[in-house]
Amino acid sequence: MADKMAPPSTRIMLTGASGALGAYVKQHLLEHNSDLGNDVSLTCITRQPLSGHDVAADLLDTDAMAALVEQMKPDAVIHLAWETTHGSYWTDPINSSWADASIALAKAVTRHGGWFGFAGTCAEYEWGEERLNVMTTPARPATLYGREKLRVTQALEEMKNTFAGRIFFPFSEKENENRITSVLLRKLTANEPLHLRAGDAWRDIAHADDIAASMVAACFAGLTGTHNLATGKPTHMGEFLRSIAVRFGKKDLVTWDDWETGSAGATEPRHLVAKVQPVDGVLPVACDLNAGIDRFLEGQL
Repeated sequence: MADKMAPPSTRIMLTGASGALGAYVKQHLLEHNSDLGNDVSLTCITRQPLSGHDVAADLLDTDAMAALVEQMKPDAVIHLAWETTHGSYWTDPINSSWADASIALAKAVTRHGGWFGFAGTCAEYEWGEERLNVMTTPARPATLYGREKLRVTQALEEMKNTFAGRIFFPFSEKENENRITSVLLRKLTANEPLHLRAGDAWRDIAHADDIAASMVAACFAGLTGTHNLATGKPTHMGEFLRSIAVRFGKKDLVTWDDWETGSAGATEPRHLVAKVQPVDGVLPVACDLNAGIDRFLEGQL
């Protein structure tokens, strides 16, 4: 859990750059060139190169990735790529392949003295406590996804110069269309109601752009250890979604049951909120939810 400060990285490798979080991480990394005076050479690993920053590679091919790391010798790698297909990623057996590949990549990077940052998840915890704490909450995940993410985090804890950031509940205009915020937007556009069975719940919610900013700050600070990459602030899920509906003048279209009525059969607890260890300039994630909602709507409409 020790924190370490290191000089700014210059050769940075990013995986998952086309994802809802990765797109913002890429943007923040490129902005560091002008904003902070860092000379950042960014390489994004992708199957199909779309820009001058991209290099084609199969992240699940551990030998090929080890060779690429040997060739590039990156100062830092921010590893976000993983299986994220909505509705199936919790149980998809490919989670195990991603864990194997992630550990192998971390070993290749740290072998050369590079910093390795990993996008973990709150699903690594045993859910039930009101605040999930890296130091005290048991790491007993209930899903294959959570178990394999935890396997990577635990492997990183045995290596030097690694960071695992456990992410909670991001939303973004770049997200999968089946996530609740995007479903709500379609409902509002069609003037259809959305009733939440378990909307009377508290979540640690942040726009992906804000989470990305903290991940990049962790990279440039050389932060190490396992941390909650979250705001540490509870947000009422129903009220959050209703605040989006308010922008449309359709507040009454979003309703929910009280917890006692709606939680029967729920697979998640009422509270999923982080306890965040403060790190100056990095954590907690600084998030203005109203500004995040504005970004979400501007990008979706």
